[in-house]
Amino acid sequence: MRKYLFILALAISAIAFFLNQRLGDLPAVKPATVAESEFSAQRAMTLLRYLLRDGIPHPVGSEANKRVKQRILAWLADQEIQAEIQASWGCSQKRNSCAWVENIIAVIPGELESPYVALMAHYDSVPPAPGAGDDGAGLATILEIGRMLKTEGPFLNPILLIITDAEENGLLGAEAFFAYHPLKDQVGVIINVEGSGSTGQSRLLRTAMSNKTLIDAYGEGADYPDGASLINEIFKRMPNDTDFSVSIRAEVPGIDFAFAGERNHYHTANDNLENLDVRTLQHHGENVLPLARRLAALDLGALESSNLVYSNVYGRWVSWPSELSLYLVIAAAVLLLVVSIRVNLKPSKLIIAVASPLVIVLATSLLLFLNFKLIDLINGTTVSWPASELAFRLVLFSSPMVIGFPLAALANRYLSQQESLLGLWWMWLALALACALLLPDAANLLILPLLAASILLAAASVLPTTASSIVQLLTLVMVIPASLNMVLLLEITQGYRLIATTFFSMGIFFASISPFVRGFLVKPVVLIGIIFMVGGTLGTVSTPLYSPFRPQHLNLLFVQDLDEDTAYWWAQSQNPVPGKLAAEMEFVLEVSLFPWHEPKTKNLAQAEKADITRPRFIISDIRNSSQGQSFDFKVSSARKAPHIFFVFPEAAGLQSFHLNGNLFEAKLMQEERAKGNHVLMFSGMQNRALHVTLNFTGSGPHAGYLAEISQLVPAARLLQARSPLAVPVHQGDRLVSFQKIEL
Repeated sequence: MRKYLFILALAISAIAFFLNQRLGDLPAVKPATVAESEFSAQRAMTLLRYLLRDGIPHPVGSEANKRVKQRILAWLADQEIQAEIQASWGCSQKRNSCAWVENIIAVIPGELESPYVALMAHYDSVPPAPGAGDDGAGLATILEIGRMLKTEGPFLNPILLIITDAEENGLLGAEAFFAYHPLKDQVGVIINVEGSGSTGQSRLLRTAMSNKTLIDAYGEGADYPDGASLINEIFKRMPNDTDFSVSIRAEVPGIDFAFAGERNHYHTANDNLENLDVRTLQHHGENVLPLARRLAALDLGALESSNLVYSNVYGRWVSWPSELSLYLVIAAAVLLLVVSIRVNLKPSKLIIAVASPLVIVLATSLLLFLNFKLIDLINGTTVSWPASELAFRLVLFSSPMVIGFPLAALANRYLSQQESLLGLWWMWLALALACALLLPDAANLLILPLLAASILLAAASVLPTTASSIVQLLTLVMVIPASLNMVLLLEITQGYRLIATTFFSMGIFFASISPFVRGFLVKPVVLIGIIFMVGGTLGTVSTPLYSPFRPQHLNLLFVQDLDEDTAYWWAQSQNPVPGKLAAEMEFVLEVSLFPWHEPKTKNLAQAEKADITRPRFIISDIRNSSQGQSFDFKVSSARKAPHIFFVFPEAAGLQSFHLNGNLFEAKLMQEERAKGNHVLMFSGMQNRALHVTLNFTGSGPHAGYLAEISQLVPAARLLQARSPLAVPVHQGDRLVSFQKIEL
């Protein structure tokens, strides 16, 4: 039997992989005829179709945004849910970005007057996207659940629906609520619901403050719990944000849910009702409804103070107090030490046994890196989500076979299966210990397999040889969720531009299977791996990178200096300009596009200047003091541009600005596009005049720039020449004009 252990190990890994995927799959959609006590994605989808029936983008300040807002208010009125508009300026605490926002705040009374259980989502979209996933799905979820809770109530705690505006402009609606709304200090707990793509599991993205009560309530109530505390650690180190980030700064306990499948659709026209997966909407409801019910009935003044780590393993929700992680690592270390002593593992063998899996992790990662670099070199670009991922996945999953299995077979010439396993799990223990100390929210991902493997190895050490081998094989069962399934999750959500995020998880799987890589079947399996790797590589460079369902992301910017009468087209993309577009106009210029941005911009083409009306700009008052000068401005856009911004270099002496009676520090930009400058961005300005006071040190002159951004790109053949396989993304096609000002 021992000569077939390698094939058994592969079979167990494959079965465990597909089982974990199946048990973590999306729930079935419940029809509109289901009982009123159950969340129906069909009912929520009907509501969402009503709210987004125009099928067009609705960014802050737009007429489409106003229509969506009015539909939300009308629906709430039909449900007899009291709602109001919070109209206010919202300003980012991270950068000088403000917008005039119109949040919708609705109250469902409880037995107590406060604190509130808040459900939060945003109703604005980015300019290119209809916003069905981001964040129409979240909006429909909290509205439908609000309706259900009102019907079932009153609960102990009142419910607050916080429907924010201008999330896409820097979380500005949430900033306005937590800065100015009279109920901001009465929120006891918050559930935020977001989306990033058009499908995928609704996952518990992150938590805030002490989370034990929340995690317990979620795990006990959800039929399809999903998430990993690992994501908390990722968010601490990434620039990504949701409205939940603002509630974290406000020190409100809470939970953030989001999905992130088919991310090529994120912030593009493909984020529409037709592409939205109704099962994802069902999963949102299955997550939020039972949690909201439990929190609405809890004493929110008595939330437990400890913090849990958590994950989903084979459809089961597993959590424990974070401080317990170190003790679990110690327990596993004791078990491994006992087994190592029992089998008389020699130090020399232990060194080889620990080094072998480390080498495999590094070698598989290196080969994957080189293989994908070769693919990028041949394709001439890297596409995050190619038209078909099949060939790319063949490369991802087969390349490590080519080097991982031969290295394991080589090491196993000098090690018994038991010695190799002990070395592997001592290495795993070292990684788990490092995580427990440095990345505590991610440690459970390694600790759970470590603890299970330590127990299995201890049991195997007292069993007969055949039984011992079978028990040792079972160590792979707990490895799969933390390795192969994690590879697939990262590939789907991060894409091939960040495919390196999968390398460790892939390497750790091949290290974990390495003790069983023995016998005459190793060479045929390696040969199969070579065939798949070569075939996959050929597939990645011979099939189209884009399709209408997964197009290239490309914005066309028209940029004009109103003083110099120079204008350029800028093809803004991480990938090469499509051939038809390049044939219409040569994007070969490389110049400093903006006077406040010294590095040269690529993919530029000279353009004929457009007839652009300058913004209306009036200084209504100038005040001098011992600290410097203050200028009161009134600015409005003659062409109803949604964004107006000022740029002042550090030398201009801008210190702060007053807006709507509030004082804000003028922060220097750290991003490369305007580093060393103060950039004050004001959004939602389509039909609104800006009244702002700028405060400077010194007596001047204070030189800078006044600029506008709109989606009203001048009519040009370029827009027709852009292939259907290239679509605007994020802020989309834009017209940017700027002029000098001196105060």
